Amino acid sequence: MLATNMDERQCLLVIFGASGDLTRRKLIPGLFELHVAGLLSSHVAVLGISRTPLTDDEFRDRMKGACQERRGFDEGRWREFAGRLHYLAADATHAEDWPRISQALCQQQVAHGTGGEILYYLSVAPELCERIIQNIGAAQLSKGPRRWCAAETNPSARQRIIVEKPFGHDLPTAEHLNRVLGRVFDDEDVFASTTTWARRRCRTCSSSASPTCCSSRCGTGCTSITYKSRQPKPWAWAVAQPTTIRPGQCAT
Repeated sequence: MLATNMDERQCLLVIFGASGDLTRRKLIPGLFELHVAGLLSSHVAVLGISRTPLTDDEFRDRMKGACQERRGFDEGRWREFAGRLHYLAADATHAEDWPRISQALCQQQVAHGTGGEILYYLSVAPELCERIIQNIGAAQLSKGPRRWCAAETNPSARQRIIVEKPFGHDLPTAEHLNRVLGRVFDDEDVFASTTTWARRRCRTCSSSASPTCCSSRCGTGCTSITYKSRQPKPWAWAVAQPTTIRPGQCAT
């Protein structure tokens, strides 16, 4: 999304679990700050998906309330930004809801000219991730782990995914989720995030034109699951043992 010419970057950010606190307090305020700073392309939009019944305007009002808590809130800039925000009430874990989800994705890509670029953000409980990832693959909304052999009208478009920690409940479930991701996404298109750094991760991954290494920050005595880019396996994650991380230091 970030480039010398802002209009060159395109992306539809699809947030699963969009009615939750993380989206309201971290993700949307972070994107709004980019918009105010002039660092967000005009071809970037957000589609929030969650089971909570909300209209677009109700979703925008929720997000506005959080952004107003920030210093220097500008009503005019918010009105510009709010037009990028859209919402769909659906259960992404249920296959029967995916025709509507697919239709909504297509509509917003056309409306905002995102060129097929999609960044999925899983802001959901760990036990829901597998079904959502599988449904993305079943709906053919990712080019999969072998982009080079896919006949696409826009071969340069990428579909990336950010998985919010906790990544599984333990090592076996984390390894299983790795395999699930590897069947649907290219390894260079998979990222991990912590709740603490969620806004920064969203701003970094969604604004980068090339794959980056998203390291997870953690506190004392926790398990860090960190993405390693350009690894030989399609589910290239490194699982660190419990360790103490000093403030400001990343696990790598």
